[in-house]
Amino acid sequence: MKILMLIKRFEIGGAEDHVLELANSLCARGIEIHLVCKRGRKISELHPEIKTHPVYFKNFLLPFNVLLLIRLTRKEKIDLIHAHQNSPILAACITGLLADVPVIATIHGLLKKEVGLEFIQKQLSKVIVISQNSFTGSQRIPLLKNKTELILNPLPGIGFYSEQYDKNRIVYACRVDRGHYSFIQLLLTQVIPLLRNYNKNISIQIVGDGNSFYCLKKTATKINSGFGVEAVQVLGYKKNIMEIISKAGLVIGVGRVAMQALSLGIPVISANRKHLCRIICSENYRYMRDNNFVSVDDPPPSRDQIVQSILQLFDRYEYYKEQAVQLAKEVKVDYDYDSDAVISKTISVYQSCMNTYAIAAPIASVK
Repeated sequence: MKILMLIKRFEIGGAEDHVLELANSLCARGIEIHLVCKRGRKISELHPEIKTHPVYFKNFLLPFNVLLLIRLTRKEKIDLIHAHQNSPILAACITGLLADVPVIATIHGLLKKEVGLEFIQKQLSKVIVISQNSFTGSQRIPLLKNKTELILNPLPGIGFYSEQYDKNRIVYACRVDRGHYSFIQLLLTQVIPLLRNYNKNISIQIVGDGNSFYCLKKTATKINSGFGVEAVQVLGYKKNIMEIISKAGLVIGVGRVAMQALSLGIPVISANRKHLCRIICSENYRYMRDNNFVSVDDPPPSRDQIVQSILQLFDRYEYYKEQAVQLAKEVKVDYDYDSDAVISKTISVYQSCMNTYAIAAPIASVK
């Protein structure tokens, strides 16, 4: 079996971690993997037998991307294309149509954003979703209703490692690109100064890399100069993010980062540039879990709302710490399952698509 995997970039991120683990596990099972993406730090973590092909996925480059993918698909005799994120999914669907191979997409974000086009919905052989909310949403879309599979991400290395944490340390991990940088700047230039008026010991660590990394470094240097101490640490790309998270008093994040923090019993505020802050607790855990730890029904956060949420957590820190420790047990139940079973299910989806496509293709040609 030969699989062509597509993703925009290969730096820090939930989708990137997912693809890294999936590609390595499939390769270990003897499946030939070709990974197409913009080069990033995670390339070095791939199984040595995985073949990588650098491509810059942008909408204005779509015709060139498709031509390259068709050529690669035919040259390597690809059996199936598995795409992640919106631009690669669109390119994969066009390539699948022209090169006559089945296409699967995994949805890491919003259904409407990643598979909203009717053409994409028709062209995809299967859709894999990683949250219950996405699966529920897919059942309301006629073209996706019967072709969607729910395969939750297993979380490796779950355990309780948070005994040596610093209550006053905040960790925020993300891709440091233009999209995320606006939220990081809000945190550093407006939120942290107000928090330090409340508590001079509060600090923040930013984990990640991307095209706005040097702008972030300059901003951090300027802020630290004003404080007279290193209240903002820019750590860049880190392979083992769990070790950093385990020493935090609070993690701000969504998706996989929030899941990882909760698994260690670290309090989490779910927030990004699109959706406002929620302290994850027993009352909202199921809602947050089913939405991949994103408060999808809420508007973008404001400075005051972020500050209010963080101060609320610090004012009742022992309570929210205990909540996080208790939620770690639920996370263990929800996500600590056999990763081999997840890979086997994914392979089964691949095989099913290939078999169905092989039967449907000659019928379509007769019509």
